[in-house]
Amino acid sequence: MFMRAAILAFGLLLGTSVMAQGRADYLENCSACHGRFAAGDGPLTGVLLVPVPDLRRLSALSGGIFPADYVYQVIDGRKQFLSHGDRFMPVWGSEFWLQAGADEQAEAAVRQRILNLVNYLASIQLTE
Repeated sequence: MFMRAAILAFGLLLGTSVMAQGRADYLENCSACHGRFAAGDGPLTGVLLVPVPDLRRLSALSGGIFPADYVYQVIDGRKQFLSHGDRFMPVWGSEFWLQAGADEQAEAAVRQRILNLVNYLASIQLTE
């Protein structure tokens, strides 16, 4: 609960630059599977073994509340979720850490990138 509030508050404080960075990271790293508009219809869906979720419906599937903590953990991927089953997507926490230099300072960059992605996904939720 605390993480969800912190993530959403952070996004509101930084506004459009966070959304722009999150969107850019989304398009670069996620859209091949999840689609340009996060509808689960990316160009790689035809070759994947599992259905790709529509990321615009995460709030609707969670009782109207965006599951920020869970989304953060799934993107990061370095913590195994037994309830999540097999992991079919990249472990972005490790990938971002390597890209940022694979040292102690890199962890802050990883957290920032994942927070940006979480805030971007929170901003595109469909209201039903």
